[in-house]
Amino acid sequence: MALALAAAACVLAAARRGWQASAPPADPRPAEEAAVPAAATVVGAVTFAAVETGIESGAGVWGYLFLTAGRGLPDDVAGVAVSAYWAMMFAGRVVLGPVAGRLGPARVLAAAVAGVPLGAALMAVPGPGPLAVIGLMTLGLAAAPVFPLLTLATGQRARPVRMVSLQVAASAVGGAAVPAGLGLAIGAVGANIVAPALLALGLAMGGLYALLSLRA
Repeated sequence: MALALAAAACVLAAARRGWQASAPPADPRPAEEAAVPAAATVVGAVTFAAVETGIESGAGVWGYLFLTAGRGLPDDVAGVAVSAYWAMMFAGRVVLGPVAGRLGPARVLAAAVAGVPLGAALMAVPGPGPLAVIGLMTLGLAAAPVFPLLTLATGQRARPVRMVSLQVAASAVGGAAVPAGLGLAIGAVGANIVAPALLALGLAMGGLYALLSLRA
């Protein structure tokens, strides 16, 4: 991994001269008037990043326990399902990237944000284990392009470097805090709490996305 990252760093350093920096258009409103919406956009985008990454990590960390203790699947089947979840994350980022290039990042991002709570809802429906597995796969595929497309959209706003840096930092916090919170909830309620919690987080993420879209 270290060698691969070093090689990628060398490629980026060699290509750095070809990057073209473009200044964002100036906001015609007074600074005081523009400050409030800008601050709200920063908070919303950072919170969105934390929640989205928390959903990804929470589903991956606790998916096995949810499928075994919560839905009664055999250990080997649940293990394969969680591995398939991460495979769907990988496939989603590989496949949906070119799709976003053709259809537009905004359309793919909106569909992905809607797909996350859909997958969590399938997991939350009481019923056979295969339905929960389908929901987990749907959540993984839908969540895959959300964070990359979010940072891509952020790069088109004012002060993109600062915004993306805050989003990356928030994603690290969300990726640790949400699974930890889910663990406490599992200890208090049981493994079945995973799906409703992911559904609530998915709906919250959708609400944040709607607010950000209105401010765009």
